[in-house]
Amino acid sequence: YHLPVWEVLILVIIGNMVPIIVILTFAGKFHDWVSKNSHHIFAKAWIKTLAHAQKKFARYEKYELVGLMIFMSIPLPINGGFSGALIAFILGLSLKKAWPYLFGGVVIAACITTGLIMGLDKIFF
Repeated sequence: YHLPVWEVLILVIIGNMVPIIVILTFAGKFHDWVSKNSHHIFAKAWIKTLAHAQKKFARYEKYELVGLMIFMSIPLPINGGFSGALIAFILGLSLKKAWPYLFGGVVIAACITTGLIMGLDKIFF
């Protein structure tokens, strides 16, 4: 679309941060609602899956915020904003506490991806 690189970078960062903020804002409320309605099959599956994930992530808690930022910094499809926000929720991190690290991870990944794309653009075009 012939947009300047800086503009695309800003749009990519904003586009990645919106779902992070939405997930971390509402995941706790969703979990509370599911817990109150635990008689549903879905609720039981959610609670069981969350408990399993928390148990699996317990060994990574020592890396908590910095580890989350590093995970988010690797530009792979599974390491995006949705995954980072869900991991933050599983680790019990609040939006206020996790946001700067998730933002840092998004910015680093966006810069890496932009650098790679610009380098490939110069090589092939």
